[in-house]
This record gives sequence, C-alpha cells and structure tokens, in this order.
Amino acid sequence: MLIKETIILLSRPGCTLCDEVACNLRLLANDGNAPYQILQADVSEDQLLFDEFSARIPVMVKGQSASIIQERMEESTQAFNGDMLFSRASKNPHSDFLYYPFNQDQFMRWLNNA
Repeated sequence: MLIKETIILLSRPGCTLCDEVACNLRLLANDGNAPYQILQADVSEDQLLFDEFSARIPVMVKGQSASIIQERMEESTQAFNGDMLFSRASKNPHSDFLYYPFNQDQFMRWLNNA
C-alpha cells in the first residue's frame, strides 16, 4: 500500500482563494492514486499560525513542517512549538512551504521536490 504524504492547506473561513485551491487539489487527487492527502488548517484557530500566515494564505505545507502542524491540530491542548516549525522551515524555506499564487505544474514540482 502506498503511504501518502500529508499536505496541509493553511486557510481560513471566507477565503475564496483557499476554497478554490482546496477544490482544485481535491480534483487532482480524485483518482485515488495521488501520492498525497490534503488536510486543511484554519489559521484563525491558532494565534501563531494566524500571525505568520494570515496575510499569505492559501499556503501549502509539507514535510516536517506539515507534521508539526498536524500534531498541533490533533492535540489542541498541547503547547504549539512555533520556534520548532519556523527553525526547520528556515533551513530550507522553499522546501516545506508553497505560497499562492501557484498552478498545477508548480504544485507538482514542489510536491516532488525532496
């Protein structure tokens, strides 16, 4: 069985660009063979994510940064170590984050770039 990478779409309610990106990503993954699964994270539910990303959403996140955000989403009572997220991202700032605007080709290149 293929292990799918988790991709997190940072968004917020009422963001039409976020809704459009989410719809397009689900269409790309619709055949069931996509090497990723999409989760959405509402930046308005976490002050650190809101402060860092609210002006730049939609933002795609993968790799270790996505794992950190996903853990935070699953265990909302746990203290969120934002320093850990951003220090990992700063080592290679373009590897874990994809900022809008991006098209399907750019998304696939980003996704396949280790």
